Amino acid sequence: MVIGIAATLVGAHRHSQTVEFQERTYFEQRARDLHNTLQERINLNVNALVGVRALFDASQQVDNNEFQAYLRSTRILKHNPGLRRIGYAQRLEAETAGNIRTRIKYLAPSNPALPGNRLCHPPLVHPYCELARNSGIPIGTRWVENTADAQHRYSLLLVPVYGDRELATNVAKRRHGLTGFIFAEFSLDELLADIRGRRLYRALQIDVLDHQTDAKHNIAPSRGARDGHKLSYVAPLSLGGTDWYLHVAPTSEFRFPAVRDRLILILVGGSILTCLLTYLAIVQARVIRDRKRQTDELEHQVMHDSLTGMPNRFFLHRELLRTGADPNVAPSRFTLGLIDLDGFKEINDTLGHQAGDRVLRELGPRLRHQLGEREIIVRLGGDEFAVVDYSARNVAAANDCARRILKALHEPFEVSGIKIRVGASIGLALYPLHGDDAGALLRCADVAMYAAKQRGSGFELYDAQNDPHTPRRLALMTELQDAIRGEQLELHYQPIIEIASGAVVCAEALLRWRHPVHGLIPPDEFIPQVENHDLIRPLSLWVLDKALAENRDWQKQGIDVKVAVNMSARNIQDLDLPEQIEAALRRHGVDARLLELELTETAVMQDRDRSYEVLGKISALGVGIVIDDFGTGYSSLAYLRTLPVRAFKIDRSFVVDMAHNDNAAVIVRALIDLAHNIGLTVVAEGIEQQDSWDVLEILRCDHGQGYLIARPLTAPALADWMKKRRTNHPTPAPT
Repeated sequence: MVIGIAATLVGAHRHSQTVEFQERTYFEQRARDLHNTLQERINLNVNALVGVRALFDASQQVDNNEFQAYLRSTRILKHNPGLRRIGYAQRLEAETAGNIRTRIKYLAPSNPALPGNRLCHPPLVHPYCELARNSGIPIGTRWVENTADAQHRYSLLLVPVYGDRELATNVAKRRHGLTGFIFAEFSLDELLADIRGRRLYRALQIDVLDHQTDAKHNIAPSRGARDGHKLSYVAPLSLGGTDWYLHVAPTSEFRFPAVRDRLILILVGGSILTCLLTYLAIVQARVIRDRKRQTDELEHQVMHDSLTGMPNRFFLHRELLRTGADPNVAPSRFTLGLIDLDGFKEINDTLGHQAGDRVLRELGPRLRHQLGEREIIVRLGGDEFAVVDYSARNVAAANDCARRILKALHEPFEVSGIKIRVGASIGLALYPLHGDDAGALLRCADVAMYAAKQRGSGFELYDAQNDPHTPRRLALMTELQDAIRGEQLELHYQPIIEIASGAVVCAEALLRWRHPVHGLIPPDEFIPQVENHDLIRPLSLWVLDKALAENRDWQKQGIDVKVAVNMSARNIQDLDLPEQIEAALRRHGVDARLLELELTETAVMQDRDRSYEVLGKISALGVGIVIDDFGTGYSSLAYLRTLPVRAFKIDRSFVVDMAHNDNAAVIVRALIDLAHNIGLTVVAEGIEQQDSWDVLEILRCDHGQGYLIARPLTAPALADWMKKRRTNHPTPAPT
């Protein structure tokens, strides 16, 4: 009886904890859904206002009638709850004036939004006018009191307008080229009222505050709290670059759809003990059932694309691996087609990502209609798809499969009343003719796809003559083994500096091969092949050993700077890597804090459990972990939360276009805010122009790297460069 009572108490306690955890999880899921919905609605309003700027970019002679007609035709105020009045404020003084003075020229509705028709005059608005002018991107203000209705508060959304947007490429030009602002009163109260009207959020208490301290410290007890258990959710909201804070708490109407069983402990006889044990068995069965359901749901999420609902890259690899492991799973021959849409980027750039997403969602059903139910249709990512046709077992059938895919794209897509025609380039590979595993088939199909894109033929079957992996590259792999033992390899270093102070904080080690016959061979010609070869392990250890040796020489010269070494996917799957790194640090007498390992998102996700184990041991040594080329791989926020990552590097493709492309600047700003919000340092790669540096400085980026700062240098040259550099100057001198 004592054992039965003890077991019952333990089971009741575990059950209570499970219910509380599920209740908290259920509430946080509802709150996150609300947060995503609210942020999406805010972004739609900002994008709608940015769209008005196109009217002024197209013509500098816009009058009031044309402005009003444009707003009526687009029905912005009706389709975007929260926008109350939209107008245009013209800059009054000369372009060379330092301060901003504006007068509201057009407004819809026509009632004045501010006293005296002066947009940037109030102290609460003026700083945001300057910020919008200097950055060239939409900016939102804090609360602005409505003089007509003291109970109503609103924010102003400001979109700068320049005389010539093509010339306004840096801060100085934007200061002088500003012609005015497109602005709108944005009422979060109205937007929240619209969202609160949904049945899904009626049981939630929703507050939006404009200060983080208010959101963190002024949280009222939850009206839906049970037994003193308080639930609340606080998350940042971005309103045109200005941080607001969403606070969500349950109301008395909040109900958690879970069964709250109360265990009644009756210590009478063996029959009561049997009932209690039976009840615990039932509870455990329910937990197992719920876990299985959650596991099935998670597996479905991992194996399917969230946008289109189609199977994803992981699903395709699993199916192809099954085919290779067990020939009875699928027919002995089939065709793999790799599809890349042509002109899809133009759709996103012209009509927005929502239009592109709609095309992607419609593409799956079209392909399914042409191919049938047995074939596998997969979205690999972006505008890339793959098709496995088990009925196409020869070249003629493979070509017929490609023609049916192109036929599915023949009819134009209709988006927002506009008919859009999308083409495709298709690469075909036959199993087992062109490969007997997933990697080989995908590689061959990818080579064929690029051949089709270059020739404009629509589709191409894999041809070994079009394969860039030539015999010369294969010979280089053999010669590289001798190069590691000889003196043909060398390291160059590119400095990474702190943007705020200009101080050199790190140097990235870059491998160079000085071949006795072919001369200096760039890493792009041999690194991709080495990463798929066992040679990557000795090569990486050579780079690590050489970098630490040269770092030790810098320390002897009084230069205390970190060194960053790149690691491949196969390196971080090696369970011996932590011990090898520790031995190298001891051998050269270098402190672990002076070493950083850079790895890509793709490398981490190949075998997450093994990667997490290896990286955890490396981090325990004190070595820093940096995610390289962030934003171009899986970009899953889950691994940033679980991995011991100190920083990530924004890929240069975003940084190079940032000063001339508003979308690139918005992405960079979002990545910087993400890093800072989760306590990470962010490094911007590819800084080649002063304009990019200026924008990164405004966006509070931590570190920078690129040709504007310095090109890769040998170890002695880098030491001389650091000695001569004036570290107290925040802006790098052009090199």
